[in-house]
Amino acid sequence: MDKYLNCLKEVNDSIRDSSVADFEFTNAREAATFAHFTGSILPVSEEEYSVLESELGELIGGIWNPLLSIPSWYHGGDLLLKRKYVTFAKLHDWKGDFDQSAFGRAVRRIQREGHDPSNFILYDMDREYYTSYDEGFWEYLAGCYLRKLGYIVSRWTPLGQVGAPDLTAFAIPDIAETLSRRGIISGGAFACEIDLFRALGPVSGGRVVEQTSAVVLEAESAGGRMYNAIENQLKRRGYGAKAGYLGQGFYDEGLAVGPDFNRVYDITIVSNTEDGGLYVSRGRRDFAQEESRRRAFEGFSRFIKLLLVRNADFSRLLDDIADVNKPFWAYAQQLAFFCQSQPFEHLVSYVSE
Repeated sequence: MDKYLNCLKEVNDSIRDSSVADFEFTNAREAATFAHFTGSILPVSEEEYSVLESELGELIGGIWNPLLSIPSWYHGGDLLLKRKYVTFAKLHDWKGDFDQSAFGRAVRRIQREGHDPSNFILYDMDREYYTSYDEGFWEYLAGCYLRKLGYIVSRWTPLGQVGAPDLTAFAIPDIAETLSRRGIISGGAFACEIDLFRALGPVSGGRVVEQTSAVVLEAESAGGRMYNAIENQLKRRGYGAKAGYLGQGFYDEGLAVGPDFNRVYDITIVSNTEDGGLYVSRGRRDFAQEESRRRAFEGFSRFIKLLLVRNADFSRLLDDIADVNKPFWAYAQQLAFFCQSQPFEHLVSYVSE
């Protein structure tokens, strides 16, 4: 393994070196989480593949509604259970579109080497261009770091957010405790892991946070571009008088992640050391403004409720919702209102393996 993959191992102990791929996972849940979060390709044959949809759902009126996308458990455990090996492959053409021919070549190469494609995850990246890995890799690495601290990591952004940060992460003790006790997540989590409960069963262990906290994150694929990640959070070039992500008051802390950048700033820096270790320099944690922060936490809590309930036993859920004979959009709105009015403990009771 090179120093970047060794750094990833520092924050995810299910990753190890592989003789048949770029790296491999020691358990299916972690492999599925990686595939889901990164939007990687799950090959079935030379012609067929699946991509797990983002847990965000659809953006309606500035609010993310995960009820409007397909959860990963819908595909069934058979698609996910055997995944183990991760191979980097350039699967896009010069325009950035998915290249079916390149996909076919990657699968045939796996088959020629005597392996089953259904054991593999194909991560779309041109290693000749991204010598220190791409932004998606560094987002995943930082997400693993924050997960170990007890955060729930997602691409969700609060209503009123100006700009589009790469990731956000929220530490909410009562939510983490409720979901962990049921085995839906293990302390911290990538938000997409909530979907895996129905497909792969419960999980245990992990750290449950004791205090609330919110982090905004920017990733870069080269150390020389890390200054962009820092500036986007502190002050945004080309946006006139508009504040950086931290200046908008939603988040306590900012984090920039990328390769070969061992510096100290007002925001947290996560990178690799030259020998493949993890470099972390914690920054200030006092950027939030009270009202904006309150709205961000309320919005994220509603989002997690909707994400949770799309994994529910709907035959039981429908019994508690009046007048379900409505058009789909009206029903989805009614379901969203119902979820927002219920405590997490009650919503968890609808979720079964």
